[in-house]
Amino acid sequence: MNPNEIATLYRETSARGTHPMALVVKLYDAILEDLRRALNAAASGDIEGRTASLNHALLVIAELQSVLDHTRGGEVAKRLDGFYNVTRGLIVEANLRSKPEHVQRLIELYMPLRQAWKKAADEMTHGNAAVSAPSPNSVQAAFANAPADASDLDRERAQWNA
Repeated sequence: MNPNEIATLYRETSARGTHPMALVVKLYDAILEDLRRALNAAASGDIEGRTASLNHALLVIAELQSVLDHTRGGEVAKRLDGFYNVTRGLIVEANLRSKPEHVQRLIELYMPLRQAWKKAADEMTHGNAAVSAPSPNSVQAAFANAPADASDLDRERAQWNA
């Protein structure tokens, strides 16, 4: 998905009355699909496919990061911003090192956040209009093992180099 496709999807989703959280879930799905494609490409030695998939994941993450509302999002937005910064660095490193286990680790980092957004979107769909993002508790649970700052990035890199 390129940035124009993302904007079009957002407009179409909003026009159909679907909550924008459903779009966030779709964007997480796109990231996870990109990472799975990159994992398969890395395992088969397909450098071009791995690079294209990881670059697309970076674009989608940049889009998610660009729409964070730090005023209304508070601590959740701050944590997501840090998480996106760290994982973007990890994606670049995974692309350079070309090790499937690094891409697998990224999938493991993104999956709990996707689940938290999906849960919040489902709650919205079932009539809980007060929900506008995953609850701080669900984000906290999703972030239990997720890197969110430079020291976490250094620790993650150290594990990759071990």
